[in-house]
Amino acid sequence: MIGERLLDLRKDRGLTQKQVAEKLSVSKHTIANYETERTSPNIEMLRELSLFYNTSADYLVGVTDIERPVQDDNTVMRLPCKLPSKAVSEIKEFIQLIMIKYNVR
Repeated sequence: MIGERLLDLRKDRGLTQKQVAEKLSVSKHTIANYETERTSPNIEMLRELSLFYNTSADYLVGVTDIERPVQDDNTVMRLPCKLPSKAVSEIKEFIQLIMIKYNVR
C-alpha cells in the first residue's frame, strides 16, 4: 500500500525518484525501494515523506483514503484523493471568499 501511494504521489507531482531523493537527502535507490515495497520507511522518514507530499502518515500507510485534510482553526474538512496542489489552493481561496462574504472569522 505505502509503495503504491508514494509512487502515485510522486508521479502526480511530476517528480523523478532522483528529485525526491535529493529533497529528502536519501539515495534514489532508497526511494525506489520504498515505492516497490522492498523496504519500508522508518518512522522518521515516514514523517518526512508525509510533510514532503503534504499528506498524512495515515494516508501513506493505508489507514485512510483521504489524501489531504484541510485545516482551518476549529474545522477540518477532508478533500478527495489525488487533487492537484493547484486545486487545493483554489479551494482554500474559495473558502476564504465565502468567509469574507458571510463575515465569518
